[in-house]
Amino acid sequence: MRLKIVLSFICTLPLFVAMAGAGPASRASVIRLTNTADTIVIASANATTVGGNVSATIHVEQVLKGLPRPGDTLSVVWTLPRGSWPLSGKAEFSNGHGLFFLLDSGRSWSLVPATNGDARWDDTYIHTPATVPQSLRDVASASLPARASPLDKVLLEVIVASEAGAPTWVDLIPTFRESNSPAFARFLSKQDAELTAIGFRGSLASGDPSVLLTIHQNYATLSSAKGWVPLLQDLTWYYLNPAPEAVQALGQIAVDSTTGMDLRIAAATALAKIHTRPSLQYLAPLLETQNLSLLTAAVGGISGFVNNIPIGGHEPAAGAWKYRNRDTMSHSIFDERAISQRRAYYVDFWKSWWQQNQTELR
Repeated sequence: MRLKIVLSFICTLPLFVAMAGAGPASRASVIRLTNTADTIVIASANATTVGGNVSATIHVEQVLKGLPRPGDTLSVVWTLPRGSWPLSGKAEFSNGHGLFFLLDSGRSWSLVPATNGDARWDDTYIHTPATVPQSLRDVASASLPARASPLDKVLLEVIVASEAGAPTWVDLIPTFRESNSPAFARFLSKQDAELTAIGFRGSLASGDPSVLLTIHQNYATLSSAKGWVPLLQDLTWYYLNPAPEAVQALGQIAVDSTTGMDLRIAAATALAKIHTRPSLQYLAPLLETQNLSLLTAAVGGISGFVNNIPIGGHEPAAGAWKYRNRDTMSHSIFDERAISQRRAYYVDFWKSWWQQNQTELR
């Protein structure tokens, strides 16, 4: 029988997915930009746009990758995508400051745009403040290894700009999830709850179990900060560390009736996706709860273990498994609506199953 697993949270996509695909233009991956460009500089730029052609002069201040030196002046000509051309034929002028990603042909410079699609000139580079306190830059740089990669340097500039109060052009957490850059450790030392939440999200992306305890202990402060909802989403969707200390930390949050229900639900859902044997002792008590989301995590997690579903997966692994049978398959579900409609059918079954097997599995 095909196992029915429906994740009820699938409609609540993480915010950064919606942001990345909004409209005809979208931000390019910082990792791709860094790998593609042979030169990356922090610079000010003066640009003139006539029709669809941009002529820009880039005044180099710092070099993160490549051969130019501070003080060099680079000339770039770039053609706007046709959909971005100005309606008038008049010249438009622009001054800016930021991170520029370039290619050197040996004779001329070309731009690697930081935005895909119908981008205008101001969308082609990552904006950063023209002035950042040197003390802030020095302290932030200390988080990097002695031989930092170009990507680490780029991310550090984005982080420093964010700390200095500039709008963040880069969605940092997906980048961290892919790069695991040490630059993100900087956020963990901040007093600002929103910046600290970014650091915690980076730690969650790396699977760090210690951050779970810190989030648990600092719930009151973090839950009132702007970055709280994305942090919960990352915990719910992406935290899949099956290590015993991670399972224990998630379990302690899930069963703690004194902590916020939103954090308990996120931890229980992550635990249900992990559904290793040690997780059962924390999921089983949730079968007694009246909260539907916690109840769904309990049923989904226990049935995931019993039916040998791989961590983060939806279907049972091939081959025999000692706990799986027709009854366990027919009572497997990870869907709030289905459980709300047939609560006794699902919940009572798994309560009975746990009572019969808990001595062996504890």
